[in-house]
Order: sequence, then C-alpha cells, then structure tokens
Amino acid sequence: MPKIATMVPVRSQWAGARQWKIDLPASLSPSGKRQRFFFETKQDAINFSDEQRTRLGNFGTVGITGLSPSELEQAAMAFAAIKPYLVSLNEVVKDWVARRAARDTTVTFAVGFDQYQDYIATKKVKGRPVSDSYRSQIKQTFPRFPSLHNLPLTEIDGKKIAGDMVTMTPATKNALLRVLSAFFAWCGQTPREWIKTNPAAKVPRESLSAGEVRIYTPKEVKRLLAVAPDDLKPHFLFGLFAGIRPEELERLQWEHVNVEEKHIEMPAAITKTATRRVVTIDPTLSAWLEWFISRKGIQQGNVTPLKNLRRRLRSTRKAAKVQAIQDGARHSYASYWLAINKDEHRLRENLGHRSSDELWDHYNRACTEKEARKFWAIAPPAKKQKKIVAFKQEVAA
Repeated sequence: MPKIATMVPVRSQWAGARQWKIDLPASLSPSGKRQRFFFETKQDAINFSDEQRTRLGNFGTVGITGLSPSELEQAAMAFAAIKPYLVSLNEVVKDWVARRAARDTTVTFAVGFDQYQDYIATKKVKGRPVSDSYRSQIKQTFPRFPSLHNLPLTEIDGKKIAGDMVTMTPATKNALLRVLSAFFAWCGQTPREWIKTNPAAKVPRESLSAGEVRIYTPKEVKRLLAVAPDDLKPHFLFGLFAGIRPEELERLQWEHVNVEEKHIEMPAAITKTATRRVVTIDPTLSAWLEWFISRKGIQQGNVTPLKNLRRRLRSTRKAAKVQAIQDGARHSYASYWLAINKDEHRLRENLGHRSSDELWDHYNRACTEKEARKFWAIAPPAKKQKKIVAFKQEVAA
C-alpha cells in the first residue's frame, strides 16, 4: 500500500489567534491547488490532519488502485490538457455536468419559438390582443436564423446570433434583435427557465441616424382621396386630418366622432397607450365629414371596414400612384399642423404624446408653411349644381 503523506502541524511565524498551520501540496489538496490552513490550537490542526489522512486513504490510495489502466491514461491526459488554465479537474467536471444538466432541461430554438408564438397569440397587452403586425413580425423572425433552429437554447450565444445577421441592414438587425430579446427573456421566466441569461442582450444594436420624416405631399393626398372607395375614405380622412394611428383607426367607432362639437373621443380601450385623449376636428376634416355624411347619411359601427383591409389599402395607393409610408398619414398631419398652428402643446394632446421632444425632433421644419396651407386647403368635391335653362317669354304683338 502506498505511503500516506504526513501532515504535521507547525507554528506560524505570524502572531495572531490562528498560530498553527498545515500545508497541503497540490497533489493532496481537494482543489488540486496548494492550500494553507490555519488553526487557533494545535489540537484543531491535529484533528484536521487526521481528517485529511482519512480522505486520502479512501479517495487517494483506494481510488487510484481501483482505476483501470485506460482510466489512468485518460486522467493523465485530462490533467495535461487543463494544466495551462490553472484549474482543477474537479472544477472542469463540475462545469461540464452543470452545462449538461442545463441542456437536458431546455428545448431547442425551434421548439421554444413555436411555443412563444402560441403564447403571443393569446397574450393581452393593456387588455387587448397583440397586434397582427407584431405577430407577423415575430413569424418572419424565425426563418432569418436558420443556424439556431436545432440548437438547444443553452448553446446559443451572442456570436451565433450575430453570425446570422452579418448581411442584414442596421434597421432590420435592430428590429429582429428586439423580437429575439423578448423571446429569450420569456424563455428564462418561470415556469420555463430554459436559460439563465439572454444571449440577444449581448449583441450590440446599430446606431441609426434620425433621418428626415417622410410625409405625403398635398398632390398625393388629393390623389388618394380621389380614388379611395367611399367606405375607405373615412380611414384616410381621420388618419390624414386627425393624425389617428392605423391600429387605432381599426378600433375607432362612429359613436366616438362628434361632428357637431367637432371632436373625436379616443377612449383608453382603443388607444395605443391605453390613455384617453380627445382630438380636435379641424375645419378641413369637418368639411369632409359633412360632405361624407350628406352623401352616405349618419354612420354607425366601425369607421374602418376591416375585411381585406390591407389588400384594399395597397390597391388604393397603387391606383393613386402613391408609395406606402409607415405612419405616413399621422406624420403628415403632425407636420402640416405644426407648420401652421405652431402650438406644440395642443398638437401633443391631439397625438397623445407624453413629451414634446418627439414633436420637435421629427415634425418641426418637416414641411414649409406654404406646403402646409396647400394641405389644409384640400376640400371635398363641390356639390353639383343643377343646370337651369332660362326660357325667353315671347310677348304677343
């Protein structure tokens, strides 16, 4: 039987309460590194020494003699491999076991993303379902990351995510990272706890220049209103001349529109921010509403017809030869309104903004006052006058 190492307590040269010490060389230390232990009394040091002899007897002599030649060879190779990193074999094994245990309790990216889409389909945000546009954005995100599909979530890191984004534009990259960040955060929540950290959070976002706000010109607005079907005209009118968001227009009811008192009540249940606001009906919109009601009568129900809405809006823009601009109607309203009225506080109330910074950053100087006057001068078609034929009465001689 191999000789058991002798560990004799010695008095430390340092004065203090713990005057007795025992040195364990790296070959005998449980951590695989040289360790020094201090004790208040010699007996405490002797007790510790006895415990170490017992440990070495159980796990040193017996353990090593119980290893096969192949296992001894593998252990030697393992020690050689980790030697440059100054870690113990025990630390490496614990780390591997922990990662393996995490892998066994997680799911693949594909499985997790499929469950996330099911969750989003039933999720409520401020009492309302998640918008179709955001659900569509989530659906379009999955195929953009093919290298992640079959990977366990615990094996996905920022480098792998960034690898699939090399050819993407900065705007696209930022948009997809927002979706991925929300997805991975959901994966880490109870009761799933599939991951410990959010790998998307480590991928840097691109810096985007503010750019110019794109708005519709008065000529484009005229063409849109000229070709828009009658049932779609209110959708364009409330967007262009009241700045109501597209998703809010889909929830707006005619009962919210008070033509006589010239305001539109936007209940919290239909606004994006879930905050009630009242939008003033300006003279241009008022004239259009009077014209519309004179032709179609008092309206009820939805302001915007929802059936095939996206397709019909595209067809209308195509017929008008007008390119789609994201939030173009709302941006046009804000830009033209601010150019004429110069009242940021009232405009902020109409738009439902909580800060005036966005107004001045995006809409101030977005158009000239001359162009704004042309915009607000857009009037509904004039009523057709019946042709009156005058007859000359002959006077008898």
